[in-house]
Amino acid sequence: MRALFAKNGSVQRYEVLSSQANMEDIHDMRLDLERQYGPEAVNSPPLTIVSFKKGGGGGMMIPDKAVDSCGRKLSFN
Repeated sequence: MRALFAKNGSVQRYEVLSSQANMEDIHDMRLDLERQYGPEAVNSPPLTIVSFKKGGGGGMMIPDKAVDSCGRKLSFN
C-alpha cells in the first residue's frame, strides 16, 4: 500500500501496489493506515481543472485535464 498525501498533509488516496496480494491483508492494511492517518479524500483540496474540451450541443465544455493536490496531472477520457 502507498498513501498519497495532499499538499496540506491530509491523505488524498491509498493505492494498492501489487495485484498479487491477498485481499483480506490489503483490507486490514488499509484499515490500519486509516486509523493512523485518517480516511482518504476527506480534507484534501479538490482537483484543479486546467483545460476543457468541447462537449455535445449548446456550447457545453467538458473537463479534459486536471491537476490534483499532489501535483499529479490527470486526463479524462
